Amino acid sequence: QAKLVATINPLSTPKGTKFECELCGKTAIVQCIHCRCAYYCSKEHQRLDWVGIHEKVCQLLVPLRTPPLVIGSEEERVRLQNELLLSKRSLIDLTRNEAMKFLIHCDFELAIPGAIQALRLSIDVYGPGHIEL
Repeated sequence: QAKLVATINPLSTPKGTKFECELCGKTAIVQCIHCRCAYYCSKEHQRLDWVGIHEKVCQLLVPLRTPPLVIGSEEERVRLQNELLLSKRSLIDLTRNEAMKFLIHCDFELAIPGAIQALRLSIDVYGPGHIEL
């Protein structure tokens, strides 16, 4: 099996930056080597997330979690925000559907990563008190 994680070097991250596990919220010690924007408290949580959802959304998360270096005009800013919103909505559907597939097959542990990802994205898009959650 290919290596999927890299240890986070605290000396190479900006001061005050804290990375949290995608699944449990504990302090992360490893990150996905493919997207470099998903963090985990253990290799076990990384493997669970990889099988549950991350393998399918790994590269799709990069533009969502990495701010653009330069944004030109106001029109460009609005266009990028609209594209980002559409991407998030598509990811909500994908992650929710993947979680549902695992639930249908009684793979409850594997449904958790997709459900968490769908919930986080839904809160981000619709807000914490919205019916879409």
